[in-house]
Amino acid sequence: MEWSALYDRPIVVAIQRLSRSVDTGDIVLQAPVALRPDDTFATIRDRCYFWTKVMLAVAMRAVLNESIPPTSQRLEDGQQYYRLHPDVIALATRRLAVRLQAYRNHPWTHVHWPS
Repeated sequence: MEWSALYDRPIVVAIQRLSRSVDTGDIVLQAPVALRPDDTFATIRDRCYFWTKVMLAVAMRAVLNESIPPTSQRLEDGQQYYRLHPDVIALATRRLAVRLQAYRNHPWTHVHWPS
């Protein structure tokens, strides 16, 4: 998530088949994770874990039933993300705050988000 914030990319969870290289396996399912005005990396991470568990159950059934064909990735498209230095995490946190400010300024900010 921090890398996504640094590069202003959507936060996405994915279920992949295992492969020899990191993050290069065929994609079985993937979905963007919605952001909320009051989010932090901790709340986003919790939401990612929740959706990963749900998607894992759906993906296992789909693989067993052969109802969803996995999408291959090119080996050169795989990228490994490393643990961030605390200063880089601080930068990612500031960028996330800027991104979420757009949500706070939207007319629908009066909506009460479910937990």
